[in-house]
Parts: sequence; structure tokens; C-alpha cells
Amino acid sequence: GTSDLSTYSATPNACGGPVTETWTATDVCGRPLTSVSRIITVSPAALPTMTALAATTVACGGLPAPSTIPFTNGLSGGCEISGTSDLSTFSATPNSCGGPVTETWTAIDVCGRPLASVSRIITVSPAALPTMTPLADITVACGTVFTASTIPFTNGLSGGCEISGTSNSSTFTSTPGVCGGPVTETWTATDVCGRTLATVMRIITVDPAALPTMTALAPITVDCGSLPSPGTIPFSNGLGGGCEISGTSNLSTFSTFPSSGCGPVTETWTATDACGRPLAPVSRIITVQDVTPPVVTAGTIASCYNTVAAAEAAAIAATTATDNCAAALSYSASTNTTSCDFEIVVTVTDQCSNSSSVSYTTLNNCQTVRLKVFLEGPYNVGTGLMDPTLNVNHVLPGQDKLLSPNLSVQLAAPFTPFGQPYNIAPWSYFGTEGNNYGDPSSPSAPGTVIPYPADVVDWVLVTVRKDGILPANNIWTCAGLVHADGTVTFPDFCPGLVFLNTSSYYLLVQHRNHLGILTPGLASMTCNGQVVNWDFTTSNSYEPIFRYGQKHLSTGKWAMHAANGEQITSIAAISSSDRTVWKAFQGAYGYNIGDYNMSAFTESGGDESIWKINQNKTSGVIFY
Repeated sequence: GTSDLSTYSATPNACGGPVTETWTATDVCGRPLTSVSRIITVSPAALPTMTALAATTVACGGLPAPSTIPFTNGLSGGCEISGTSDLSTFSATPNSCGGPVTETWTAIDVCGRPLASVSRIITVSPAALPTMTPLADITVACGTVFTASTIPFTNGLSGGCEISGTSNSSTFTSTPGVCGGPVTETWTATDVCGRTLATVMRIITVDPAALPTMTALAPITVDCGSLPSPGTIPFSNGLGGGCEISGTSNLSTFSTFPSSGCGPVTETWTATDACGRPLAPVSRIITVQDVTPPVVTAGTIASCYNTVAAAEAAAIAATTATDNCAAALSYSASTNTTSCDFEIVVTVTDQCSNSSSVSYTTLNNCQTVRLKVFLEGPYNVGTGLMDPTLNVNHVLPGQDKLLSPNLSVQLAAPFTPFGQPYNIAPWSYFGTEGNNYGDPSSPSAPGTVIPYPADVVDWVLVTVRKDGILPANNIWTCAGLVHADGTVTFPDFCPGLVFLNTSSYYLLVQHRNHLGILTPGLASMTCNGQVVNWDFTTSNSYEPIFRYGQKHLSTGKWAMHAANGEQITSIAAISSSDRTVWKAFQGAYGYNIGDYNMSAFTESGGDESIWKINQNKTSGVIFY
């Protein structure tokens, strides 16, 4: 037969265990057989496993709270074992320096079996690196002693993560000298975690020593030429404690030595100190003095001059002088003018106003024949002078008629040749006076042309007679220019005239269309017998009985009679031949002997009328 179905003593759980399987049976006889059994050992479920959390990094103070993690064996059909681990444990509690911490989970499953523990590494970051704040930049005086210092540092955190401390003592890059300069003060530090903090620094500006000063030498006064040699002076800033700067200036320089030989000279010292800084220059005034006048020596000048300017120029040129100073000397002249002499004083002055003088005396005017005469024709009773009409109309010898303001003169007058007009009969005087007088534009102008002075009226011919009034007594003749005020000048030197104190002299004056005149007596001798002179304008000339000298004018002055145009046959008389001359030139422009009023035009209303008034006037002078 067969047994009954077996029975089990138990149904094991996930932990497994022994199970008895028993069989019983009754035979056919109904008799129970002896039961039999076997042991079935049921193995427990596989040991569950845990999976640790992933490794992580946390900030200082950020360690997580203990935790559990699930575990399971991953089976089913009544064999799964699930649960959670014990709370995790940590291997350490890190400080502000951080570090690795092991987090470990352990567990016992429902079967009482310990699971394999699992762990993870939690890396705790150290606290933030602390920082230092340097002291503020400063400026200190020269000589300041630097003392090393420390400054605090902190990372400013809390909750066990703060790191505080102080830096190492500061260090300095240099120890400046008297010139100062920047010094860098540097702080370094290592925190409790052994980490090097960022270096901080500040600039300490050390001022240079005070700028030294110089004291100039005292002002002095020296004589001309005694300027001292350039020198040096000391300088110092007068400080101590390593900040003193001393030295000497550059060689002094002098302002330009006064050209006058006296005056102020500035002596100036300059310097640069050890720091290359220019010091304030200092100066002193050296007064150069000159109290010695020049030594002046008179030279020799000519016996006469025509103008003060010429006489003074000659006197200055003849004067020599020396002076103790090299500066230029100035020469000046002052003149006391008398009717005879130029009394000249030449003064030589150095530029310090010291002066010495010498004197000269020379004849005033080299013209030793001096006279005044009026010509009736051009005499103007309104002005008391003669009108230079011929000159204005450019018809005098050598002038260019085309420069005349009168168009009729320009068109109709002939050109008057150069030279004085008495080189023809009856005068036949061949002196070269006037050969250069006129206008450069006139035909046949020589190389050098001298314009007539504006007040020149015409030419006259002057003769000196010695010890008698006859032609045989003639010793000198010269052509001269008569000016509006009657003064006669001789533009060129006429030689051969020497006056003797034992002789007497007469002056004869002739004009080309006026009746000649002679001094009424001996001409005046002046200037110690060096000059003969006569003023015909203030009194009548030589006038023997039944003859005429000059015309007495309404102004009280005297003038030569006009209208003596023909002088070859009737030089001593104004006669009908003079009217013939006038008539021959009637209506003509230019330098004509028939132009008795000397208007540059020969006409009846002026020239013939003068002839009518003066006809039959006869001179007592014997001309030739």
C-alpha cells in the first residue's frame, strides 16, 4: 500500500530552519504502521545588502545629521528580507580646517544576522581663507623710525568655522635716506590650517629732508675792474637725525658787467642738493663804482668853420681821452657863438657821469668877406625880404625849367646852363663857383649836383679892393649867392684873400641887371682883422656928388637900383640902352637880364616901369 500523505512539522519563514516530514499509514488490515519521518532543513533567505549614499563634500560646519538607509535581499515568494539600517555613525567631527569624515551604516536583519556595513566619505571643506586689511597709506617725515607691526585677520564666519589670528610682524622694503621715497610695508600670515594668507601691504611715503638753504654773502662796493672771482658758499638744511643735507653751491655767476663801468652787478649762487633738487638761488648786489674822470687831451682843428655843427664835429674828432674803465666814453660839445668865433667846449663823460673838458676857439664862418645886400627888383616891402621867384620857377643857372610850377616857363623859357653867370662880358669872371648847383634832371648836369637852398634869390659878384677904390686896387673877386634876407654866401672857396692889419679894404658888389655898389668908406675889419664885413641894407653905399649909390626903400632899407640890364657900354648908368635890353626880351620867360623885377618873365608892367623910375641913375663907381 501507500502511506498517507506526509505531513510537515512546520512551515519555515525567511529565516529557514528544520522541518520534519512524517509519513503514517494503515495497512489493509487497518493496522497503523509505524510512522517514519525525515528532516528537511530550509536555508534562510540570502543576507540583505545596503548601498551607502554617494560620497559628498560639504562646507565647514555642514556635516549632515545621522541617517538610515534601506536594505533588502531582493528576493520574493516569502523569502524577501527588507529593513533599514541603524542610524549612521561618523568617524570624526572636523574643526575649521575640515577634512574627510567616514559615515558608516550597520544593520541586523530579521534573522538576527549582521549585514555587511557600508560607508561613504564626507569631505568637509575648511573654513574660508581669512583676510587681512592693511593699514592706510601714510606720509611720514624724513628720519621716521619704522616699527614692525601686526594686524588681525579673520574669515568672518561663525558656528565653529571662524578662523582668527594676527599676521606676522610687517617687513619694510627699504630704509629711505635723506631723499625720502616710497617704502612698502608688507604683512604675511599662516592660519591654523597652515594655509598662507594673501599678502597685504601699504605704501609709506617718506618725505625728503627739508630743502637746504643758502645765505648769500653781504652786498659790497668795488671799484671799476675789481669784480671778485666766482666763488661758492655752503648750504645746509640744519636738520639732524639722519636728515641733514649739507654741501656747497655752484660757482657764482655775475650778471652782465655794466657797460657804463659802474652800477649794480648781481652775483648769483645756484645749487642742487643730494636729492637732485634745485635750491632757491640767492644773490647779492655788488655795486661797481667809478669816481675817476677821463683824462682828456685837446687836438688841433681848422682855423674856421661855417657852422656850429661842423666846428663841434671837428673839435670832438680832434679830442682824445682815456679812462680807468673800459666802458665807452661819450663826447659832447657846447658852443658859445660870437660874431667872430665859435668857442667850443668838448666834454668827455664816462658812463658813470665823471667828466673832463677841453676848449677850442675857431673863426665863426670861413667866409672872411661878409656882407648883406638887397636887390630892388625882387624886394618885397610886405615881408622886408626878397622873393626867390627865379629859384621857385627853376630858371637859375643849372636848374630844370620843367620843374617850374608855371607852365609858360616850362614851355617857353630856355634852359639856363650850369655855373655862375659872370663869365661873360663885361665881367669876364671865370670862377667855377656854381658849376655843381642846380637840378639833377637839368640838361648837361654834372656827376654831382647840389640843389640851391630854397631862399636863394640869385648870384652876385663881389670884389675886394685894397687901399683904394679903383679897379687897380682889386685883390679878390668871387661869385656868391644872395639869399632872401640879403646875406651873401660863397658856395665855393675862392682863394687868395689875406688881410693885413696895416691896409684898408672896400667891397664892390655887382649884379647882372642892377647898378653896382661900393662901400661908402673903409669896410669894417672885425675878428682881430680876420674878417671884412659890410651891411649894405642899413645905409647908402658910395655916392659921390651928382651920382647915385643905392635906393632908399619905403621900409627904411636900402637896395641896389634895378634896370641896369645893359652893362657892356653903360655899366655905371641906367640909360636908354637898358630899355633896349628890356625890349629885346619883352614877353620872354626865363633867366633874362631884361627881367628887372626878377619874376622869370619880362613884361612892360613891371620891368619897363622899374626902368622908367630908375633911368638916368648913374653910379660914381669905376668898375673896370
